[in-house]
Amino acid sequence: KLIQKTNYRNGKKHGKEYYYFTDAEHELKLKWREGNYENGERQGEYHRWFRDGKIEQKGQFLNDKKAGWWSFYSKNGQLIDTGRFDENGKKTGVWDNWFPDGQQMFSTRYIAGKNISF
Repeated sequence: KLIQKTNYRNGKKHGKEYYYFTDAEHELKLKWREGNYENGERQGEYHRWFRDGKIEQKGQFLNDKKAGWWSFYSKNGQLIDTGRFDENGKKTGVWDNWFPDGQQMFSTRYIAGKNISF
């Protein structure tokens, strides 16, 4: 079962928001995702986990858009994708990708969300 805990101010999401997986008796709680809202927009740190408790992705939001450095992980905990989003929520700079065994797959360069690698 998935449980959501969200705070509101003036009818808009505001403050921490949590989602948890629980067992049938609500005894076991595992975080699924956690983030922060200001006046209805996602702001600041964001984390998301797999059901086994391992991190799936982490990064930040600015004005409800992904911003800054983000990292994405496989179910076995291996980093598989990392890079930066600009203030408009578009990929920018070099993004690195890895195979599930940890070997680097490739790097891709982006400007304003467009792949400019050759």
